[in-house]
Amino acid sequence: MWGRALMILATLLVPLSARADGGLARLVVDSGEFRLTVFSSPTPLRAGPVDLSVMVQDRETLEPMLDRRVELRLVPSAGGRSLEVAAIRGHSTNRLLYSALVDLPDPGRWRIEVEVTGARAGARESFEVWVGAERPAVLALWPYWALPLIAIGIFGLHQWRSQKLRRLNPGRVG
Repeated sequence: MWGRALMILATLLVPLSARADGGLARLVVDSGEFRLTVFSSPTPLRAGPVDLSVMVQDRETLEPMLDRRVELRLVPSAGGRSLEVAAIRGHSTNRLLYSALVDLPDPGRWRIEVEVTGARAGARESFEVWVGAERPAVLALWPYWALPLIAIGIFGLHQWRSQKLRRLNPGRVG
């Protein structure tokens, strides 16, 4: 019985998603001479700091192209100030990615435009994402306060069960 309960508890504590170095792939598209893959983190996107990473590959050979210029432009659908930032190599743990850290001020729908320029040609693509409200800090710490609550719950269940067994078998100690 306890083995099954521990297995269920361990399953609940496993992370709900696994991410690659750049986060969740938001766009994979062949554009001009390039294949562009855009990643974002955190998942789901929330207002606040967001990591945007772009992998630029040769369309034919899929070799990474590490000498391009990558610009990102983020435009809110509700109007307001757009954000422009250069994505550069060396900021992420994956050296094949061009990355930029952007502070999204407001939740809502955003259009992300990616522009890649090279020696011979360039490419420009865009896509839309939904950005949720910033998550309260207390929710980010849920594993730290959930584990003691689970332990207290298991202890309470044990005490309740012990009391019930004592009432059913008054002559037995246990």
